[in-house]
Amino acid sequence: MMHAFPYRGAPLGRGLIDGPMHDGLFFPFAGWLVGFLVTAAIVALVVWLIVRASRHGAGSAHAVMPAGAPPAPSPADDALRIARERLARGEIDVEQYRSIVQALTT
Repeated sequence: MMHAFPYRGAPLGRGLIDGPMHDGLFFPFAGWLVGFLVTAAIVALVVWLIVRASRHGAGSAHAVMPAGAPPAPSPADDALRIARERLARGEIDVEQYRSIVQALTT
């Protein structure tokens, strides 16, 4: 007598439950589904880590200022601050300081 599933010799209905690729599981794609979900979770984790790392690296260059924070100083403000510091240290005299201030403010 020829059976529908000759690998087991099981009748037609029994082969759907415990065929060779199912290992006795009623749901035949359970192994594939678990493998797919684990793979999808690993890919999602890698993508999340890459996005987080890129945002963290870009955060220093493109920081969002808080609402009440003062505006960033302009290059002229930085230059005036440096000129004041140099005057205070005695690296330049008052005339040189005044000429720097005049050049930066005009």
